[in-house]
Amino acid sequence: MALAELYFRWKDEGRLDLGHRDSPWNHVTDFTASKKALACLLRQLNDIKNQVPDEDGIRESVELWKKEDRGEIDPAWWEHLNRLIERLISEW
Repeated sequence: MALAELYFRWKDEGRLDLGHRDSPWNHVTDFTASKKALACLLRQLNDIKNQVPDEDGIRESVELWKKEDRGEIDPAWWEHLNRLIERLISEW
């Protein structure tokens, strides 16, 4: 997810300023992705969305976004994930 977020930040803003003056991301001058890389990223995001077990057997990123009191996944997180997936699909 973080890689997709960085990719779209670059596309939207033309830079990767993350708010830290000394960040090495401030020196990035180009950020591109091949169709093959975007397809891989899309596959990974869909695996997260569908909660396909990773090599450890669980999706830690999904577990992090579960509401502790009910064990349900935060709707805002699902919405963000779906937006990333939609944008990746539109890149094709």
